[in-house]
Formats: sequence, structure tokens, C-alpha cells
Amino acid sequence: MFCGKCGSQVADGAAFCGNCGAAVTASTNATTAGGSSGSTNFTQQSPSAASGTNTATSVDEETLQVAYITGKVGGMNRYSKACQHYLGAFRKFTSAGSKVNWHWAAFFLSVYTVAYRKNFLIAFVGYIVYVIFTLVGGQAFQFFVFLLYALVFGMFSDYLCYRRYREKLAAAQQSFPNNLVQQEQFMANAGGVSKGVVVFLVIMTLLAVIGVAAIVGTSMMGYYYY
Repeated sequence: MFCGKCGSQVADGAAFCGNCGAAVTASTNATTAGGSSGSTNFTQQSPSAASGTNTATSVDEETLQVAYITGKVGGMNRYSKACQHYLGAFRKFTSAGSKVNWHWAAFFLSVYTVAYRKNFLIAFVGYIVYVIFTLVGGQAFQFFVFLLYALVFGMFSDYLCYRRYREKLAAAQQSFPNNLVQQEQFMANAGGVSKGVVVFLVIMTLLAVIGVAAIVGTSMMGYYYY
């Protein structure tokens, strides 16, 4: 069968177009190799329906996005402020083809926001580059690098999250082409946030506070001594 948006060929059972990402949610007539026509409907029964309760779940692309953003299935935390922010950014990237979306948290935390969203490799490379640049200049240059990093991550961190989402979505479709509930679970496991980054930030903040307190205490002791 073929995508109704871009016309690219879509594998039987796929929920989304691998070229443009458009959701294939409507019943689609597909011609088989023998020339017969069939109807493919992407409505998947939930586990509760399979067990006998009268409940059916239709998993569309936004549901998979929510699963990836929140790290939870079933639409949990769909209406949280963070989830709505990323959903709006994802819609912007998909419809307008933009790569820029402002994110204040990323402006202040730069690489840590990217790591928090499990883009560990990009965060690591970004941190190493930042350290190298701050070691080769004076205070004015270091401030310039800090400000540049804040602006870059403030503008592009959401797109980095979206790009990773697209990679995981393709993997989910390939692994579970005919099971949308499994796709949702896959996206929830792949997405969400890294609590380890939060713990790391708390430890670093405590160490910074202790360091500042030690410097101030030493200075005060020297002042009273003299």
C-alpha cells in the first residue's frame, strides 16, 4: 500500500509512513500480489479487551509520542506541562519542517537537559567540547562559550529529542509492524527521562554549595585571624 500524504510505499501492517511519518490510521485498500484487494485497519485491542472486557484502543501517532515523552503507556501524564510542550514542538517539526523551538529549561541547563531526555552521546560530546573551549580562553571567552551553549541548546534541544523519537519510532515499527500496543510499550521504554541525570545534578549542586561554603569559611577565618 501507499502513503496518502507523500505517496511512498508503506509496508503492510505499518502504522506510519517511513518517509514522511504520516500516520496510517484509516482503513487502506491494498492490492495483494495475486491481484485481490484487502482492507487493513489499524485498530488494536488493548490487553483488557483480549482478556474479555469490552474495551478497544486505537493507538495513533500522538499516543506513541505521549508514550515516548512521558515514558508511560495509556496516555498517562498526557496533559502535563512538559508533555504538552513536547507535543507542540513535535507537531511544529512535523508540519513546518522547522528545527527550532525555544525551551527555557534547556537554555539554563544546556547539555543536562539533553541527557535528561536520554540523548547521552550528544550530551557527552557537547560537554567535552564545552570543557575544551573553556580551557583555552580567559573569563570573557568562557562567558561567551557559556552563553553560546545556552542559546544553542535552548533553540535545538527539542529537535534533538524529536530526532531520537523518530529513530525509536522506526525501530518500533520494524520490531512490531502489526502490534500497535507493543509499539506503544516500546516507545515508553525507549523514551521518558533519565532519573540518573537528576541525581547527578543534585550531587553536583551539593558539592558546589559545599565548595562555596568552604571558600567563604576559609576567607572569614583568615580575616578574623589577621
